[in-house]
Amino acid sequence: MSSINDNLKQLAEFVKMEKMRSASGGKSTTLNLHYVFSGNPGTGKTTVARLLGKIFKTLGLLSRGHLVEADRSKFIGQYKGTTDKKTHALIDSALGGLLFIDEAYTLVQGNLDDYGQEALGTLLKRLEDDKGKFIAVIAGYTDNMKGFLEQNEGLPSRFTQRIDFPDYKPEELSAIFRLFVKKKNMKLSEDAEQKIDQFFIDYYDKRDKYFGNARDVRNIFEHALQKQGTRLFQMCTGSMTDDDINTLTFEDIKL
Repeated sequence: MSSINDNLKQLAEFVKMEKMRSASGGKSTTLNLHYVFSGNPGTGKTTVARLLGKIFKTLGLLSRGHLVEADRSKFIGQYKGTTDKKTHALIDSALGGLLFIDEAYTLVQGNLDDYGQEALGTLLKRLEDDKGKFIAVIAGYTDNMKGFLEQNEGLPSRFTQRIDFPDYKPEELSAIFRLFVKKKNMKLSEDAEQKIDQFFIDYYDKRDKYFGNARDVRNIFEHALQKQGTRLFQMCTGSMTDDDINTLTFEDIKL
């Protein structure tokens, strides 16, 4: 993902310059490094956030680099007056690391959602008060995130870093599938090797609004393992070889 690589390259260069400036007696600058991740499910938003935490720790921008995942339920209290405390406690747990808020637009459910407004207000204040102590990432569908940012004037000025996660292309889906196979210490049959790329071209062309990217690939892989199990147990178990057990055929894969 070139946009992520470019962003990290700029950050690394900034950190190096800040260290040189500090060594020469200059003043350091605390960057506003809160992110908007926009894209469809399965495009790697949570995975990238986890990697960013580790990278930012290496760069010296975070003390711990851990990831705290949250959604609306982690912010909103059961009774009036408890949301503020719950939100503060959640943010405290993310200090030194990343607070990843998935489907962030569900945090405030309309103008009459007092609990959601309170949670958002507390979050925005902590972003300012604890600048440099943690990084917040708000994530979700592209259109929903755009609407969320437009409904509160305090959001765009705090979340200044934007990364878009496009859908994976057919060749990337095929590569992800092969990675699942490799991690399982398995292999594809000759027939599967010849047909797998076209399979994911056809799958991509038929995608709809529920397209799950890498999640769909994982589901296809797990479904293939189930079909393989059924196929093998229809054979005489005594005739199975290690090669049979660790090979997926195209019949196993196709939907």
